[in-house]
Amino acid sequence: MDDWVVFVDPRKQKREQRQAKYEACPHLISPVKAQQLQSKLRIENLTITLLSPEALALQKDGWIYTRVIRPEETYETEEGWEYTMITNFNKYGDSLLFRRKMLSDGMEPIQD
Repeated sequence: MDDWVVFVDPRKQKREQRQAKYEACPHLISPVKAQQLQSKLRIENLTITLLSPEALALQKDGWIYTRVIRPEETYETEEGWEYTMITNFNKYGDSLLFRRKMLSDGMEPIQD
């Protein structure tokens, strides 16, 4: 019996798989980060919306979560970025602002 048996801790293996998923797409909002944002900003349903299929699909397509926009607020756009929003995610009518970088001709997004 000269063979070594390597036991892998299932918790460690699961953690490494999760980390690999977020390293492949670093701008994805993790559940922990979403919960921290919700408690810091005190915005109702922020975690649920950031982890929704619609928000995850946007993030996987290269959109980066930027900020929460209140109904009475406006935002300034920067040159070279394309913007989109998820609107009315809570009873106050707040929206999530996402952005992604564009090429100089404005045709294709740049994947960071």
